[in-house]
Amino acid sequence: METIETVDQLLSNRRLLDFMLVAERIDPKLVTTDYLKKIFKSDLSDPKSFANTEPDQRFRGLVGSFNFDAKGKINYQATESIQNKRGLMETQDMHVRQTLEEQAGQENTGVRLALYFKRMAGDINTPYDIIADNALAEFIRTTFSIPAEMANADVDMQAKIIEKNLDIKDLQDPRKSRSW
Repeated sequence: METIETVDQLLSNRRLLDFMLVAERIDPKLVTTDYLKKIFKSDLSDPKSFANTEPDQRFRGLVGSFNFDAKGKINYQATESIQNKRGLMETQDMHVRQTLEEQAGQENTGVRLALYFKRMAGDINTPYDIIADNALAEFIRTTFSIPAEMANADVDMQAKIIEKNLDIKDLQDPRKSRSW
C-alpha cells in the first residue's frame, strides 16, 4: 500500500482492491475495475460527481479514505490536514442526519425512530443489539405491532420474537436497506 501513488496502480492490484472492498462490506464480485476507476477519479468536492451521485455511499467512503485527486494521483498536501476526506464527509453526513432526526422528531416521534433505525441498521448483528438500544427496540415493537409489555419479557424471548419478525441478515444487505 505504501508504494501506491496513483489510482491506476491501486486498480491494477486486484487482491488489494478486493481486500479494501470487503473491508467496506462491498462484494468484490459485483464491482468491475472500470466502475471503480470512475468512482476513484471522481471529484469528491463536486456534489454532482460520479462518486457523490452513486446511491451506495460506501463507495464514497472508500474513495474518501484516499487522498487521490481528480487526475488519479495522490494529493500529498491533503495528507497534512487533521481529517482526511472520508472523515470530513462522515462528520458532515452525521451532522446532517442528526439534525434531520432531531427536526423530524419534534414533529413525529415515529419518523425520528425510523431515521434512527435506518442510521443504525448496518451495525445491528443480533437481536440483542436491538434489545440493548431502547430506541431500536421501540422502533421494532412499533413496526411489527409487538405490545410494549414485551419489553418486560425475558431477553431470550424478546430475541426470538425479533428474529421471527425481522431477518437480521437483511440489515447488512445494502440493496435491501435502500427500501427502508
